[in-house]
Amino acid sequence: MQTKFTGEELISMNLFGMQPDFLEFLEQDFLNFLKFSPTDPKKECLLLDSITNFIKKSKKDIFVIPTDDIPIGITHPGDEIWVRDKLKSGSKTFILNKT
Repeated sequence: MQTKFTGEELISMNLFGMQPDFLEFLEQDFLNFLKFSPTDPKKECLLLDSITNFIKKSKKDIFVIPTDDIPIGITHPGDEIWVRDKLKSGSKTFILNKT
């Protein structure tokens, strides 16, 4: 099934700027993850979970900054060539039409 998009859909492009106190928290959070899930290859230490835990514990806020920029993402190794070609061409339109 092919989905038609209008170009007005919202997406999430995550770029985080972290303060030193978060990085200290993240280090401890990761060490705890390793301590409680040392051999389970299906377990993941997710950055967003650590951010959520930090916000709850520190009572700090995060800020969302909207942008009109067009995202280019490399999710799979095969995407690299497509992205390189788009960047070289200077194109401002990035429509991925995989079949």
